[in-house]
Amino acid sequence: MNSTTIVYRFLIQSERTGPYLESRIERFLAGYKDTLESMSEKDFRGHINSIIVKRTEKMKNLNQESKRLWWYISSELYDFSQS
Repeated sequence: MNSTTIVYRFLIQSERTGPYLESRIERFLAGYKDTLESMSEKDFRGHINSIIVKRTEKMKNLNQESKRLWWYISSELYDFSQS
């Protein structure tokens, strides 16, 4: 069984209130939607290709590999073979 989970996480440290920060995040997402919709197909494909290159790049050292594995542990995904 294969499953895919897409997660967006915003880690924000601020003295502002939760409702204020949530409104700012919502405004950012709405604005970014417009950015994506107005982006040319060529630019969009360029972003996709850069993510593919990054996700398929081999780890350069043990530290990178360790960080990747600990990310899976801390996120509770436990699917170490994904990347």
